[in-house]
Parts: sequence; structure tokens; C-alpha cells
Amino acid sequence: AERQMYKEKTSSYIQGGKQALEGVLEFFHKDSWEKAHSQQVSALCERLGKALNLTDASLEQVKKAGFFHDIGKVAPDGKEGAEKQHPVVGYRILRHFSKTAGIAEIVLAHHERWDGLGYPGGLSQEEIPKLARIVAVASSFHRLTNPKKGAGLTIEDAARKIQGLGGTKFDPQITSQLGLLLSSPVDRR
Repeated sequence: AERQMYKEKTSSYIQGGKQALEGVLEFFHKDSWEKAHSQQVSALCERLGKALNLTDASLEQVKKAGFFHDIGKVAPDGKEGAEKQHPVVGYRILRHFSKTAGIAEIVLAHHERWDGLGYPGGLSQEEIPKLARIVAVASSFHRLTNPKKGAGLTIEDAARKIQGLGGTKFDPQITSQLGLLLSSPVDRR
């Protein structure tokens, strides 16, 4: 009886957690730009991950991290500098759910820079998790090519811009793989 009670509590907790995460995601994705950005960054992460020969497990992680990378933006933007807090807020949200706990560190580090001038921790080079470095490139690429909330650059111009930031903002090994993104269409929603 006791074992059954614990099994039911665990099942209830997992189901409640899943519903809570879906609720946060639904609220966040009311903004159609953020929903499209999440989907496109996830797809771009997968393509970059394949070009970098990631394992299947790492590919799944980077796709998921790409999808959830901006989830911390659900927090109100009332204070100055709130934009720079979204990786921390995202980390706090994601680590509470078994489905996303494994990607929380990736989301936390997706605004770190290769040269150490990023945030929130000022990490540099190999200190930044590799999957976070992939998310950073994919997110920037999508923003640069998007005419609604980004620069609206052509795919080629966006790739050149990001490649030019290899070694400063971005991991140069990852930026060297942008040719893969040029070989197939990118959704510019």
C-alpha cells in the first residue's frame, strides 16, 4: 500500500510538472515571433549539430535547448537590464522539470561569448558548454535573417557576419560550419 501511494504521488508530481512546463511554454508562445524563433533555432541547432558530428543524445539536447533558450523571457521586463536576466530565469525554470533539467546549464550559458564578454557568468572559450555555443550561433543567425525582429539580412550576409565574429563573440569552429545553413532554406518568420 505504501509503495502504491509513493508511485501515485510520483506520477501526480510528474504530471503536474509537465502541465506546469506546458503552461509556461504556452504563455511564452502567445507571442508568435517567440514561438517561430524557438522552432527555427531548434531546427538550426540540429543542422549545426549534425555538421559538427554530435552524438544522437547531444543532438536531442541541443535541439531542446534551442527550443527553450529564451523561455526566461516570460518574466516581466520591468527593470533595466531585465533582458540580460532571461538566461538566469530560464535556467531556474528549466531545472525544476525532469524533462528540461538536463538543458538548464545550456540555456544559462547561451549568451556567453567566446572572448569572455558575455553574460551572465563572463565565461570564455571552452568554459562555455559546446551546446550553448551552438545555440548562440543558431539564435543570432535566425535573428539576423528575420525581417520582423532582426536585421532582415540575406542568408549569405548573415552567415558572413557571424563568421566575422568567430573568435570574438562566437566559437570559430561552429561559425565555420555555417555553410550547412546556406545549403537549405531557412524559415524567415
